Amino acid sequence: MTVNVAGTGSGGTLDNIPSNATAVVLNVTATNTTSNGGFLTIYPTPASGSNVPNISDINWNMGNTVANLVVVKIGNNGSINIYNAIGSADVMVDVVGYYG
Repeated sequence: MTVNVAGTGSGGTLDNIPSNATAVVLNVTATNTTSNGGFLTIYPTPASGSNVPNISDINWNMGNTVANLVVVKIGNNGSINIYNAIGSADVMVDVVGYYG
């Protein structure tokens, strides 16, 4: 899933983060998780391609609600990607701050 976080991208932005911001600090929560060994990866939207980094930012077991503080560089068109490896989860993203 691509999330616009800065500037005036399609679908709005998170908490009016300016277009010159370079990174965001987020509290990301996964809830209503449906798989054991599930995880989310949050990363800058690439200019091209769709290579997901080989990391995880949040890990869970089925039925857990977990949160983590994530610092991520803002990518192409002022956006970030959130990748869910397996199963499904409801994801909440709260802005803590940004770097400009």
